[in-house]
Amino acid sequence: MRRRKAEQYNTNLIAKHIIVAAVSGDPIAMERIVNHYAPYINKLSIRTLYDEYGNPVRVIDEYMRLELEAKLMHAITKFTI
Repeated sequence: MRRRKAEQYNTNLIAKHIIVAAVSGDPIAMERIVNHYAPYINKLSIRTLYDEYGNPVRVIDEYMRLELEAKLMHAITKFTI
C-alpha cells in the first residue's frame, strides 16, 4: 500500500520541543539536531583527492564538516520562534 507524500515527509522531521530546547541552549537537543543533519553535512563536505597513482579518492574533508556543523549550531542559536 502506498503512503501519501505528506505522511512520508513527517517521519523525518525534528520535533518542535527539540528545536525549542536547542534554541534555548540545551546541548543535548543541539546534538540531536546536528546528528539529524550529519548525513547531509557529510555529503556536502566530500572532496575528491588523488592517490599516488592518480586514482580519484572521495573523502570527507573534516575541516569543512566542522565548519558546516559550527554554522548550523550558530544558525540554531539565532533562530526565532
